[in-house]
Parts: sequence; C-alpha cells; structure tokens
Amino acid sequence: MFFSDTHAPYHHKDTIKFLKKVKEQFEPDRVIHGGDLLDVYSISQYPKDPSHPDTWTQEIKGARKFVKELSQVFPDLTILQSNHDDRVYRKAVLYGIPRDTILPYSELIGAPSTWKWVPSLNLTVDSDRSNWHFVHTITGGSLRSAKDKATNVCIGHLHTSFGAHSFHNGKKLVWGCDSGCLISDEGSPYKYNKISVGRPIRGCVMIINGTPNMVRM
Repeated sequence: MFFSDTHAPYHHKDTIKFLKKVKEQFEPDRVIHGGDLLDVYSISQYPKDPSHPDTWTQEIKGARKFVKELSQVFPDLTILQSNHDDRVYRKAVLYGIPRDTILPYSELIGAPSTWKWVPSLNLTVDSDRSNWHFVHTITGGSLRSAKDKATNVCIGHLHTSFGAHSFHNGKKLVWGCDSGCLISDEGSPYKYNKISVGRPIRGCVMIINGTPNMVRM
C-alpha cells in the first residue's frame, strides 16, 4: 500500500477514515508513505498568507494529533524523505544550526519508534518477483523513470496526477505510478494552487501481485 502527501495538519478531513477502510479491505503486508507527511507551512521559506490563523505551535500540535491517529492505523510505516518534511532541517542549514542540536524529526512530531524514514525504497514483490522503486519525486516523472530504469516506479509529490501507466519494450513490462494526494485544498497552504486548472486528486495505490490498483477516496 502506497499513499502520499498528507500535509498534516492540512490534510483532508476523511484521510484517516479512508486509509483505515482501505487497510481493512485489502489487508496490505507493507505500507509506505510517499512523503510530505506534514506541511510545515509556518516555517517554510516562501511568503506567508498574513491571514493564516496558525502559529508554528498550533500547526505542530495539529500535526502531532494526526501522527498519533495515523500510527493507530499503521503501527509500522516506512516514510520517504520529501521536500516538506525537510523544511525544518533546510531552515537549520540556512542559519548554520548544527543538526545535533535539533530534535530528531520523529521525536519532534511524536512518531512511534516503529516508523522508519528512508530517502527512497527498492522492493521486490514476492508473488511475481517484480521490482519496484518508491521515491517522493523523480526527474522526468514516474513512467519516464520506469522506462529509463527498466523497473516499476511509484511516486508522490504531484497532487493533481493520479494513475498508473505501463510500457513494454518487447521484453519487459514496467509501470509508472502517480499516487495523488490526501490534502484538504483549503486554507492558506493551498492558495498557491488556486491559479492551477488541475485540482488535487485524492487516493492511494495498492500493488497486488505486481500490478498497481488505484483506489480513489
């Protein structure tokens, strides 16, 4: 099971209910979060909406509540490194703050010790021995990368792209998957998106016997 871009605490209000229902229906044996678990809007380097009501303290409080609820559904979770979750440490790099003076991210957000963060993940699906590469985002997109790497690729990051596309080179079939997102699309963090024609598509990916199945919220 792969889902991404929850951007807590600015996630869709039905996110936990949706993920719990998908888990109960499919009973996945491995669950991966594609990154941007939190939004970290309040301390980003981008201009802020002056009418935004949340301080950093309020935002992190809401994010910790989401993390607690999510950990009750998924006690074991692998999370991919991503641009929003890295905002805290990019700020530290900007001002030259040593990393060993900052709380580990998992401790900052109240995550359980059973959650693991990795830059990317390569897995072999046991049922058909197909190889999958999971990463938050990748240059050229998922299908282009699947062709280049000759392996299946699944990514997050692209809120308005949700689907699976295949390519066969005469010897091998590969998949490129875009997992959509689980954001609310309301409030200050998403004002930048209002000028876009495309709207967020919410859902997750279930890889069953090597084949991606797209599950819409």
